[in-house]
Amino acid sequence: MKDTATHQNPNDLIPLRVLSNTLLRSGRRTKRSALELSAAVMPLIRHHRLCHYTKQALCDRRDSLKTKITAIRTVEAKTIKVNTARSQGGDAETVAKAEMELDVCRQVLKQRQADARDVGETLTAEVERIGKERRVEYVNALKVCASSFAQSASENLAIWEKAKQQLDNELGELGLSLN
Repeated sequence: MKDTATHQNPNDLIPLRVLSNTLLRSGRRTKRSALELSAAVMPLIRHHRLCHYTKQALCDRRDSLKTKITAIRTVEAKTIKVNTARSQGGDAETVAKAEMELDVCRQVLKQRQADARDVGETLTAEVERIGKERRVEYVNALKVCASSFAQSASENLAIWEKAKQQLDNELGELGLSLN
């Protein structure tokens, strides 16, 4: 403005001064709105980051089911082995050994089933908990965003209305008008 002030009539600079001041205030308000919105969307960002852990939990569930299925297949194979040994009239020592292996495999299967059930229940409970939390936080974040947008719009309107009024007043004093 100082450069233009030396070459122009000071009255010609009134609109430029009002416009520059208004743009500055409007820019500051926009910056404040951006900060408010970034704070409001933090729950969305946090839950987006949780997706990685959710994927890991689902992989843990898949792995526990795989080990359970492997244990089931082992028990089935050992059962076939025991039944084959009995039906072929194998010696008592071979049948007893096969039955002991089957009992051990059944115990392992029970443990694998319990582990898979525990992982599944934990995963289900966590997904439900996070889902409820996410819904509440998302609704609150959206409310904050909406109120921030409304407040920003009303403040920007007030800034520009004040600029128009100021311009009308200053030009009116000089006997000029916007039209």
